[in-house]
Amino acid sequence: MQEFSINDLESFTGVKAHTIRIWEQRYGLLEPRRTDTNIRVYSDQDLKKLINVSVLNRMGHKISSIVEMSETDVSKALVEVANTDADDAQAIDMLKLAMLDFDEEAFAGIVRKSMAATGVTEVFESTLVPFLDQVGILWQTSAICPAHEHFVSNLIRQIICSAIDQLPRAPKNDGSPTYVLFLPTGEVHELGLLMIHYELRLAGLKCAYLGQSLPIEDLNSVRQSLGKCTFVSHLTNASVFSRVLSMFESIKQAFKGHEVNFYLSGNGFRSTSSSESIKVYATAKEMVEAILAAKGGVSG
Repeated sequence: MQEFSINDLESFTGVKAHTIRIWEQRYGLLEPRRTDTNIRVYSDQDLKKLINVSVLNRMGHKISSIVEMSETDVSKALVEVANTDADDAQAIDMLKLAMLDFDEEAFAGIVRKSMAATGVTEVFESTLVPFLDQVGILWQTSAICPAHEHFVSNLIRQIICSAIDQLPRAPKNDGSPTYVLFLPTGEVHELGLLMIHYELRLAGLKCAYLGQSLPIEDLNSVRQSLGKCTFVSHLTNASVFSRVLSMFESIKQAFKGHEVNFYLSGNGFRSTSSSESIKVYATAKEMVEAILAAKGGVSG
């Protein structure tokens, strides 16, 4: 059984440690174990209970009423929350609960319901990105184990891929360029690139998705096969950022004088200037907007 500090609970739920102590003392909400040095230690059940309480409290339930509720009443109230159009904070809390329980059905249901209400892009930007940011912090502080992060990342990947598969494909031989999406060697976090893939497909552009950790040199074979193409990448790995200039040089060498368009995005490119053939952007959103505005390609 995993155990948590009061600071872990604060990071996980957004409820201040001071408030948690008051709720314990005044309402007996949680009964943490005490170490030999009198430090509070909480169980995973304590964490789940606090998430439930914080969700209901934000929905307007008074803490004095929540502590009087039975487990059945709490479950019913949470089902009501799940059946309403929850705001981003509530959705993130519900995703955390599903993550802690490794509940694939609940997690996917929350995401798909939100996507049906507001759209894939809106849910990714307003709910999933903040959720993943919080998960990353919790993972780094050991508040959750790597298995939790792998569980949610793979589920989100499946959901985005499913949304992409439902989009119509652009005609193959209409003379338009193919947008080739890839991640260079050392870059394995592809959720951002998958969302870019979704946006480009949604706009009716012809795409080829190559995925993660691809040697730059291999792209020359892609160019030779496709002819008219534009390459697109989105980086999150800081170590890849540090190699960005040499990566650009590798790009030039790989294509041996052939004119090729590249669109690259990521925070590491904030201080990097675009060139005529390699355009760089601080965010994926800025890059997608530029691609859709240009809708051009370079013939092979």
